[in-house]
Amino acid sequence: MNTIELYMPSRDSNGVAMLPTASLALREMIESTLLEVSGGFTEYAATGAYRTDDGRVIRESVTVFRFFAEKESAGIMLAQLVGAMANQESVLVTVNNAPHFIRPNDVAA
Repeated sequence: MNTIELYMPSRDSNGVAMLPTASLALREMIESTLLEVSGGFTEYAATGAYRTDDGRVIRESVTVFRFFAEKESAGIMLAQLVGAMANQESVLVTVNNAPHFIRPNDVAA
């Protein structure tokens, strides 16, 4: 069994805040997927920051979804969807505390 954490962004890859309707749709997609794949999840709010390639610091609120799954590909595939829906270059997923930055077009393990 794998412990997986998915970090849902609140901003797109340009640092622009997601529209409330887009954020709600993304949250609902994550929640319904996790209930189907894992049977449940724990969610908590966090704040993070990262530096872009051009040196800008993007600070944002994130929602972390923690869940358990037999296959780590469950988190990777979900991160791909999140990345595409949130216009992200990559989305952070941890699998058993190991970080993975998943791009929307990566091939799931």
